[in-house]
Amino acid sequence: MRQFSKQTLRDFFFGSPTVGDKERIASWFNTDDTEFDKELFVLWNELPESIDRGASEKAFERFNVSLSRKGERRIPTRRHPFRRVLDWTLRIAACLAIPLGIYAVYLHAQTQRPKNWIEKHVAYGETLRVTLPDHSTIWLNAGSKIIYPEKFNREIRQVFVTGEAYADIAKDASRPFYLSVGNVNIKVLGTKFNVKSYPEQAKTEVTLIEGSIALDAEIDGEIRHYTLKPGYYMSFDYRAGTINTDYFSPESYTSWSDAKSGLYFRNQPLEEIVLDLERKFNVKIILRDEQLRHERYFATFVNGESLDDILKFLSMGNSFRYVSQQNVIDIYKY
Repeated sequence: MRQFSKQTLRDFFFGSPTVGDKERIASWFNTDDTEFDKELFVLWNELPESIDRGASEKAFERFNVSLSRKGERRIPTRRHPFRRVLDWTLRIAACLAIPLGIYAVYLHAQTQRPKNWIEKHVAYGETLRVTLPDHSTIWLNAGSKIIYPEKFNREIRQVFVTGEAYADIAKDASRPFYLSVGNVNIKVLGTKFNVKSYPEQAKTEVTLIEGSIALDAEIDGEIRHYTLKPGYYMSFDYRAGTINTDYFSPESYTSWSDAKSGLYFRNQPLEEIVLDLERKFNVKIILRDEQLRHERYFATFVNGESLDDILKFLSMGNSFRYVSQQNVIDIYKY
């Protein structure tokens, strides 16, 4: 069987899958592939809230009726985050016409995994500190969310993140810690690192402060393996298909989760900067000129600057002008 590909599964959700892709996805339902299970969680984590939940509930009930007729135990209807993933996988099964027996095997495999999953969201303009079952700590930045089990099992510690998170992971050599974000899986034993992967930016950034981490990243359908040491930063750009590495001083690193920290823009295009500002200040910023999106800036703000202060500084040199009206800011090129 062909190796599981995250890109193929993503194309099924968001692109134009081929007949061969559909057949491969169907076959993955009948295999014990933890990467496939993980990616279902990650994909769900990126789906819009407008998804048709009603259709999913009906599909689930039809599936339960089929189980009853075959003498199988019905699946309880109590909702929790994993059930929402189940709703989606049921819809996939219906689209692919996966035989009931095969899908029942897949569902049975899921019963061996943690049953109670916790999901937490962070609104724009806010941050959140989360303490995990092993006493590890994760700080979530604005517009981020996390899914983690109520209790880790005896073999691994697994969490799923969308957005930006600063992680301080407790050491446990007998149970490695896995954080899945975007198209990257991160394995650690005990360390401090930052990850940033908002779906609208099509990029995953990893910054290691302490310890060491192993990365599995999928680029253009190929899984690549990396190891990071403290003081190294890696950026995976899925849109451009590029990987960038840089070095920084771990001693001088200040996380955004620190109350005394600020905003750091290192050769970033304005289109990425405004997304960060939208999340931090809970506003809507509109770039009214396409050329502005690609203007790059180096800037640091560590003195509690307001949004207006930041925009005034970035606009110095007559690169752009902006107009504010309530919580909407329009940016025009001079």
